[in-house]
Amino acid sequence: MWALKGMYVFGDFSRRFFPPDGTLLAASPKGRGRWPIRELRVASSANGRLNYYILGFGIDDRGEVYVGGKDVLGPTGTTGKVYRLIPAPGDERDDD
Repeated sequence: MWALKGMYVFGDFSRRFFPPDGTLLAASPKGRGRWPIRELRVASSANGRLNYYILGFGIDDRGEVYVGGKDVLGPTGTTGKVYRLIPAPGDERDDD
């Protein structure tokens, strides 16, 4: 089963204002109301972070998770990108 199945996926807008340093996170319930949080590492990033300001998340009708971000602050610019979250090499995926 893919590691994100049944998890709440969210992010930190950025750990600092510049440069953008958005972090992807996931949590799942583990008894007695506890939700341990773990950082989702971006395989193609040297520091494991998205390195964009995280603006929002979405899910399509197949259950695929997407994250939107950009690398400038404010409502200007054309640097927006949308990424689809996929399992890292070695993660098993179960499409049920």
